[in-house]
Amino acid sequence: DDIHDKSNKRRGIRSCYFAFGKKTAGLAVVDLLAYGRDFIRFASIPLEAQHRIIAISDTTTHFMVRGQESDNNPADISNYEDISKVYRHKTGALYALAGEAGAVAGGASEEDIRIIRSICLNLGFVYQIGDDFKDKEEDKKLGKKTLLSVVGETQAVKCRQELEKQIGDELAGLSKKANVGLFGDVVYRILGSSAKYVPASPQKRSL
Repeated sequence: DDIHDKSNKRRGIRSCYFAFGKKTAGLAVVDLLAYGRDFIRFASIPLEAQHRIIAISDTTTHFMVRGQESDNNPADISNYEDISKVYRHKTGALYALAGEAGAVAGGASEEDIRIIRSICLNLGFVYQIGDDFKDKEEDKKLGKKTLLSVVGETQAVKCRQELEKQIGDELAGLSKKANVGLFGDVVYRILGSSAKYVPASPQKRSL
């Protein structure tokens, strides 16, 4: 993402792209993807779970590439459906990978895995909306297509509120075996970290 956006910083520190250049940053991407596979292969989980997580990771990579390509071509983004697809492919897919992989490794039921994936896809979308508000002035200067520029700030806030409600409803649908309290705490921590950038953000719901 730093390479495509030519970002100098990432979470307040120098990005790999800025510190070491485009070529080294590109190599780092390949190296980290390979390292991720090694991490899965040597994890203390059943072989079937390892294979499934690797397959999920590969699918996520495809989604990210498609999302980034769409982001690189703002002329193709003209409505909510277009920007929603970009956000779910770029950011939502990564969140879904983290949630789904953890659920698979933990031996969750297929229904809980489905719900967790859906929650995380929406969570990535919500996070991206917060990021849009945080970077809105810079995005305007760059002419970048975001949810704010496509539907306006008021609708973007409403969209976040609807997604947060859906996340809360889906959390309530998880089985008792899914450790809803722990997972829910992580979810609401992420929601809270991005809420400070969004005007009139909804208050934290209790589980």
